[in-house]
Amino acid sequence: MNKLEVIDESTLSVNPFTYSLRIKVSRGTSLSKFKLPEVVEDSFVVNDVFYYDRQGSTKLYHSRDNEAVISMLSPTSLRLFYFIANRMVKGRDWVQVNKEYFMSKYGVKSVNSFKDALKELQRYLVIVSTHYDTVYWVNPSFMFNGDRVKKYPDNLQVVSEIITE
Repeated sequence: MNKLEVIDESTLSVNPFTYSLRIKVSRGTSLSKFKLPEVVEDSFVVNDVFYYDRQGSTKLYHSRDNEAVISMLSPTSLRLFYFIANRMVKGRDWVQVNKEYFMSKYGVKSVNSFKDALKELQRYLVIVSTHYDTVYWVNPSFMFNGDRVKKYPDNLQVVSEIITE
């Protein structure tokens, strides 16, 4: 297998997809009053147990535009789309694509088919190349691993308000 290039994250500037990114959010307000179980000098202790999923996940976002793009992708491009979704690292909006690993794992026999799939994902603005040969910006309107609201606080567009009691 090919050795992956070493990526210096500090040289990856700004994901170009984020310039026009708008993340629709709801703003919530809780009107609940909390009784503190123990108060000690301006601090408090709240006993709470919670569980969370340890398996990584990448969210795929729904929209008519996304659905239209996905429906037009070739079979190899769909495989590459899924491969990228599975390789997303939490909080990152870029991915490193190992050509040899993808081709062997997904049964792609031709390098040209791989290159065509890359071009197709770029043509439909799912990914865009960086100055690294194997690294691509991923359009967070299609997929993201993590919390887009935290990653892109300047790209929020409030579309509804929620007040809970």
